[in-house]
Order: sequence, then C-alpha cells, then structure tokens
Amino acid sequence: MQRLRERFRAYVSSLRQAFQNYQQNLNQQSSTRFLTFAWSCAISFVAFFLLAAFPPVYLLLPGALYPAPRADLRVALPVATFTHGGKPVLVDRFIHPDYSAEERIKLMAHFISQLPSPGEYPANMPDLMPLPHLGLAIRKVWKTENGVVIDLRRKTIDTEVDVFLKSHATKKKSEVLDAWFQAFTAGILQQYPGSYVEYRLDGEVEELEDLDFALDRRHLKP
Repeated sequence: MQRLRERFRAYVSSLRQAFQNYQQNLNQQSSTRFLTFAWSCAISFVAFFLLAAFPPVYLLLPGALYPAPRADLRVALPVATFTHGGKPVLVDRFIHPDYSAEERIKLMAHFISQLPSPGEYPANMPDLMPLPHLGLAIRKVWKTENGVVIDLRRKTIDTEVDVFLKSHATKKKSEVLDAWFQAFTAGILQQYPGSYVEYRLDGEVEELEDLDFALDRRHLKP
C-alpha cells in the first residue's frame, strides 16, 4: 500500500512538472502556442460532429450534407364526404400500403370526420361538412370476396351524435347520420368496386331511429 502511494505521488509530481514545463513553453515558444491552438480546434471540430451524430468523414462524401428525400410509399385511400352545401366530394387520403382491407375501412370511417392535412387538401377544395366521429362505433369489419359487413355499437352512435350536436346546434340528427352513412358507404364502394355493403347494429340487422339511410338492406354501387 505504501508503494502504491509513493508511485501515485511520483506520478502526480511528474504531471505537475510537465504542466509547468508546458506553461513555460507556451509563454516562450510560438510553436507550442500554434500546436495548442491547432489541437484545440481539431478536438472541438470532432466533438461537435460526434455530439450531432454526424461523423466528420461525411464531409468528404458529395451530397452528404443534403440527403436525398425519401420516397413516399403511401397509397391513396378515397374518402367520400360532403361539402357544407351537401354536395358529395371525394378526397384522397394517404396511408401505408401494408394496411389490411379491414384496417383501411376503419381508417376510412375515421377520415370522414377529420379534415385532410394541408398536403392532402387541394387548393380548390371547398369547405367540407363536419360530421360526428361514428368510426368509434365500429365493433367489427368483415371483408369478404364479394362484400363488406360492418357491425356498429348503437350506444356509441347515439353518444357521438349527441356530442356533435352540442357543438353544431344548427345541424339535425337525421342530417348528420344520413350524411355519414352515405359517405362511408360511397367510399367503400369506390375503394372496392363490385362489392356490396351491409350494416349490423350490435350484431343484428336493424334500423336506426332518426335515420333515413336504410341499414337493413344491401347497398351496391349504382
């Protein structure tokens, strides 16, 4: 233990002497000042790029500072909705191509009640009609070879419509219900031509109060 202490003291003493020699040379020799400045710049340069997660060697590669834009792999999902004047309109929303048919239909239901992003909203697109978030009422979606079956929760439909009408007092319940189901059905038939659309309420074929749109029959593209 005593030997370790002596060695440590000798090491500290040599470091102190080396630092004193460096200070003396720094004050007296211009070459020492130049090397100190050069090493400081080099260390600062490397440290900056390492902290920024950008290795300095990339500076030697042409175009490394301006990486090429990534390809947009999303695909268009047609979403039908209405303008404030009640005119039907089709808006392309963009999603990942790996979504299944059932997932695409659920996304379509949610997109009906959401405004498009600036990149998806054409400059000449009119104001879209606000609609309740009835996509939250979907219990299950079945996509078969020839059709689409959607099962919805009646209680969630009533809740979402009531919440919507509190913020849009000028709208009527039958108006927003008909508009949503018409838009949802039209979007599905646009995405899957030749298919039919059927609805269920809590697993049963039933009608919905205050709704002119027929939920108890099969819908086909005209």
